[in-house]
Amino acid sequence: MNTFQWVMIGLAVLLVAPVIWKQLKNIIPERKPIELPPSAPQITEDHQHTDLIDVVECWQHLIDCCKANEMNEAADEIYKVFPLFANKGVDNE
Repeated sequence: MNTFQWVMIGLAVLLVAPVIWKQLKNIIPERKPIELPPSAPQITEDHQHTDLIDVVECWQHLIDCCKANEMNEAADEIYKVFPLFANKGVDNE
């Protein structure tokens, strides 16, 4: 092929490319934004203590975080592993 033919092919590609690009953009679906789960409740207290009450509070906070993020199976497993550390909603009045 000579130079003139290559130039004509290049011009044809430049003319056809925007039309093809618009059709490809219409075919490919748009991406939906990723929905992030709600953030876990923040602990404002210093939990560096190791006494039993602090440990129980940490386990209860873990279960509350699981429930807040709709991870009910994880919360149930925590109840199974450590049934005495987590309060299942029993009020001590």
